[in-house]
Amino acid sequence: SEILRPHFVNSFAESPSVIAVARSLDPAETTGLRRAVETGAHVLLVLTNAGMAQTLADLTGMESTPQLTERDDNYALLQKVDFDHPKLRGFRDPRWRDFTGVHFWKHRDIDPEALPEGAQVIAEFDDGSPAWFSMGSVFVMTAGWQPEDSQLALSSKFLPLLFSIFADAGTEIGSP
Repeated sequence: SEILRPHFVNSFAESPSVIAVARSLDPAETTGLRRAVETGAHVLLVLTNAGMAQTLADLTGMESTPQLTERDDNYALLQKVDFDHPKLRGFRDPRWRDFTGVHFWKHRDIDPEALPEGAQVIAEFDDGSPAWFSMGSVFVMTAGWQPEDSQLALSSKFLPLLFSIFADAGTEIGSP
């Protein structure tokens, strides 16, 4: 396995093995990202606004663009977290599985029926909308970790969660 040494790339032609996307992509970028996924890249797509619906649809091959609705009427909590999913197995131990202290101030609501074929909902918000879902090597979060979206980055679970999302990319954590 290779050592994970994060760095920014200017294009997908540089063949990154793990990619985090938190903004809308233009069609050329989406095409490049889909090619990267087809050649083994792992993607974390963080829906930071409702305008990312087209990027979600294009990246996952959805037949139509889903409607994303901004939700910021109160805070939301995670529920129905699937600790048996490969991305979250490291959190199965009762000492690590409690996400109730993480408040989400905003999230993008998507109808579960609009999710692409084969999508697996890994966690829901307490309003029943998908919080995290995956499709193969694409992991989608409907809320970010920026302070205006949530407290996730302040949680002791944040870094282990990111590493578990990318663990099957065959990387280990290393230092320069």
